[in-house]
Amino acid sequence: MAARTALAALVALVCAASVASEIDLVQNMAYLKPIVNAAEDIAAAVQEPVAGAGVGRKLLQTSPLVDDLTVPRSFQYGVASGDPLPNQVILWTRVTPVPSDQRALVYFRVATDSSLNTIVTQGAVATDSGVDWTVKVDVTGLTPGTTYYYQFTSGSAKSAVGRTRTLPVGDVDHARIAYMTCSQYPSGYFNAYGHVATQPDLVAVLHLGDYFYEYAARPAEATMFSPPRMVQDFQTVTLEQYRARHALYKTDPDLQEAHRVHPWVIVWDDHDSANNAWRNGAQNHKTATQGPWEARLQASVRAWYEWQPVRQVQFDLKLRIYRSFQIGNLLDLIMIDTRLIGRDRQTDDPPDPPVLNSTVGNDNYAALFDRQRTMLGATQLSWLQGQLSDSKGRGATWRMIGNQVLFTQMPAQIQDTDPLFNSFIGPVVGYSDGWDAYPETRYQVLEHIRRNAIDNVVVVTGDTHATVVSDIPFYPYQTWGRSYIGNPKNTANGNLGVNANFSRGTGSMAVEVGVTSVTSSFYGEDDAARAKADATDALLKSLMPHLKYSRYFGHGYVITEFTKAQAVHTFCFVNTILQRNISTDCSKQLKQLSGTNHLIDA
Repeated sequence: MAARTALAALVALVCAASVASEIDLVQNMAYLKPIVNAAEDIAAAVQEPVAGAGVGRKLLQTSPLVDDLTVPRSFQYGVASGDPLPNQVILWTRVTPVPSDQRALVYFRVATDSSLNTIVTQGAVATDSGVDWTVKVDVTGLTPGTTYYYQFTSGSAKSAVGRTRTLPVGDVDHARIAYMTCSQYPSGYFNAYGHVATQPDLVAVLHLGDYFYEYAARPAEATMFSPPRMVQDFQTVTLEQYRARHALYKTDPDLQEAHRVHPWVIVWDDHDSANNAWRNGAQNHKTATQGPWEARLQASVRAWYEWQPVRQVQFDLKLRIYRSFQIGNLLDLIMIDTRLIGRDRQTDDPPDPPVLNSTVGNDNYAALFDRQRTMLGATQLSWLQGQLSDSKGRGATWRMIGNQVLFTQMPAQIQDTDPLFNSFIGPVVGYSDGWDAYPETRYQVLEHIRRNAIDNVVVVTGDTHATVVSDIPFYPYQTWGRSYIGNPKNTANGNLGVNANFSRGTGSMAVEVGVTSVTSSFYGEDDAARAKADATDALLKSLMPHLKYSRYFGHGYVITEFTKAQAVHTFCFVNTILQRNISTDCSKQLKQLSGTNHLIDA
């Protein structure tokens, strides 16, 4: 009876309700972390998931479902929501415990008003050090296309009030999606996050990877800003280090605000684990000094799932983050993983960047001719092709692919003394970490689009630290069939590219919008960097007939606004990252008319 009275009092105080049974202990999704490819004896990284029921039993054996409301915990890392569906959404926070805490109860409530008076659901979640005191709740039973507000409480602490939105269903005539990438904390202020937080009516914010960087602090960071924007003095290798880096980033006020007001859909790229990662290693990993790659990978993945508002797709398919979202009959959002689950190793030879107009390294291009070489892995490639076909089959107007690295073919002119070899190769690989180095996988994606007459595919891409926007024909440089692979005289696949008209978009299979970074630089931030960027833009314009816009200087994000008739891409560039100032220029726009697969000025 005493426990029931205490619980009723808690409900009244914390959840603005009068019935004790309205608070249920729900599963903390942070405990469901995939265990990836780690040997049994790698204890530093592996922890089996804890079932929600087990957590509940342990909790209820030690105390009733109440908490001491005087404990001075805090929510210093903000709140976030993500992976919205028509009837559910992930809510996230991290509670800062007091030294005596062995576990904490965190209460949440969800309402249709910002004052949290009209409660639609509420509950309690257990957390502890096993998940770094993070909380992830998959709230269900919601109404499609509806804005909700939410708050967490624990002890005497209350979080900020977050805002999220479920996806619409049925006949949808309008959707706005923002996307961002590459936020390096010591490089500058996250003004792009601050500005995107002011945008109204976003269905979601996509983060296309490199949410943080693994590198250790550099001495120069101590004097770049006041107060300094420094990361820790370690490179992230262990679970504790990855957790600490996530925590540091989530103290940024502009990042917190963008998470607070919009639902996010997030994928990782290489720096979320280590530079130029692939499925069995990374360029920035040295086994001799940093231990097994499997242990580091598991540590990064575990911390990522703990600290991001992401719904785990499938527990028994290790590392899977590729997933899709339907936005009524207007749009399918298809998020892929070009980094960890299926990618073969990057081409270390030829040099990166390639040596132009030289025979150096040509004998090392053999990997590009291997049809088994893959960017996605066979399972994910089949899934992507199926998603594109299903999207067309269900009558969706648009298909947006969230992709980490440049898909379109970039220029690189490498010549050889053998005329046949030279005419066959043409431009070989302009970007060895991008799809250029995985031509067979790119061919399989584009060939599926062509054979099935799938229009209105928009590939949105991060990673490059520059804005690169183009139509995507099969072969912008060759006038014969299958690029790089097979006999150049064999035209069984059709002369895809012969009839391409780059000014009108004839022959384009899709378009790509490569978004610039939040802060990570390509050349730098000064006038000399701007001059180099302008020269690069001019060079690419002369070399890439399919290029529609590039800007290698500046930082920001893109919003694509979809209607049944067109997709309008708005490029937002912040005025600076060297001081905290969210002033932004969003005047540049391109558009794509439905059915054209071609970009034009808006």
